[in-house]
Amino acid sequence: MILYQQRTLVPAADVGVPGLLPRPLRGLSDASLADLPAALNAEAITELGLENTGYLPVDVPDPLVFAPLSRTQFVMGLKSVNRLAAMRTAANALPADDEVQIYFKEGHRFTRADPRLETLRVAAATVTDNHLDNAFVAGALVLP
Repeated sequence: MILYQQRTLVPAADVGVPGLLPRPLRGLSDASLADLPAALNAEAITELGLENTGYLPVDVPDPLVFAPLSRTQFVMGLKSVNRLAAMRTAANALPADDEVQIYFKEGHRFTRADPRLETLRVAAATVTDNHLDNAFVAGALVLP
């Protein structure tokens, strides 16, 4: 995915974080975007508030997308990254009727983006985002 980093030209410095181009600049070439005062007329630059400004393309990797896992795949994935015990302990520490505990103990389909899973991960304390990502990768290799 291509995003654009706004930069001041003199002194050269990034402004904010990469993002989408402002609408009036969409369709301009990367060469024009790199030095807007040289590419656009002074009136347009002033009107848009882009004096001393350029935009550089930044290639940002697309976010990872994980396939949903069956219960067996999820448990085996957690086991493969040595975090099954931590997640079970965190789930058991929740009230018995807590939605997160019910999801973890009785769920049949687990998705990486489910906020209940993130709640449990945080409660487990020793389980990182990378652990869960790797658990989903490993779990996908297990037959459902």
